[in-house]
Amino acid sequence: MARNFKIQTSGTDRTFFFDLIGDFDGSSAFELLNLLQEKIETPRHKAYVNTSRLKSIHPFGRDVFKRNLSSITHISNIIFTGAFAPEISPIEKTTVRWRREVREQFSFVDRFDTSRSGRSQQAPAGGEG
Repeated sequence: MARNFKIQTSGTDRTFFFDLIGDFDGSSAFELLNLLQEKIETPRHKAYVNTSRLKSIHPFGRDVFKRNLSSITHISNIIFTGAFAPEISPIEKTTVRWRREVREQFSFVDRFDTSRSGRSQQAPAGGEG
């Protein structure tokens, strides 16, 4: 696993938030896959994966993640957000979007880094972004 990769988690009984931080490589991909498989047990569970704090996505990590994402039973309950969302999300199977109602409810989703420089800033007030 990339030395600087970690996943910050928060959420409720049915809704989970995963904030990816650092460099996403092959080992990081398996760490995220295992966490998603563990948490998304039923159709009522949802996961929001925030990619805004990633520094980079290694092509091998992206490929490992996409190739193995089908092992997650309730894949449609995973929503990818942030600057790197289009790179790791299998767009044909999931939706890449910002969820305004979730941003308003859970403050950690409000803070994201659009410059990838490590500075957090407030999410735009508008709808989809």
